[in-house]
Amino acid sequence: MQLLKAKEVCERLRICKRTLNRIINKGDLVPITKNGFLYFTETQILKYLSMEVPNEDRKIVAYYRVSTSSQRKEMESQRKSIEDYSIANGFIVDEYLYDVGSGINFKRKNFLKLIDDIISRKISHVVITYKDRLCRFAFELFEYFCSKFDVEIVVMNIQSTSPQAELIEDLMTVVHVFSSGLYGLRRYKANLKEMADVLYNEAKDTSG
Repeated sequence: MQLLKAKEVCERLRICKRTLNRIINKGDLVPITKNGFLYFTETQILKYLSMEVPNEDRKIVAYYRVSTSSQRKEMESQRKSIEDYSIANGFIVDEYLYDVGSGINFKRKNFLKLIDDIISRKISHVVITYKDRLCRFAFELFEYFCSKFDVEIVVMNIQSTSPQAELIEDLMTVVHVFSSGLYGLRRYKANLKEMADVLYNEAKDTSG
């Protein structure tokens, strides 16, 4: 059984030592330790390479979103903007995905499909007209997630595709959720106080 040193694996996979360590930590490659050194089998490397999809075989996906079904014109405008942008920049979009739903809803059907395809390494680029078309909050977290799978997010920065009415609606939803949480917390504290008063009075009556 031929064993490869870590340096040879890095050269074979065209990666640096830090990237190899990340692959090991993820459990995609399990090294054999001999005399304090890490070794890998040829079979391991071939199996790992079969898991990887070359970037040239991955697809470019465009994603666009509106909050309500009444925003059909806005939806068509986003797609047209992406089509024009791709032509002007010399690339072809392989798939167009869209959702009708709030930017703070992470259970959108095609948004989840997008995530699944990213994890499956089927995508090289995601094209959007504006950051909040993907998600209203935590865009940097989503961008970091994509970077782990070698996916680049192309943001066109067309602010007109992000209606202010959507932002206001999303913010009102967030305020409502927090208000409900605070109300529930106040009720919880009040119930605790009532229970404590009852127990106190019962203990007082018993001792008397």
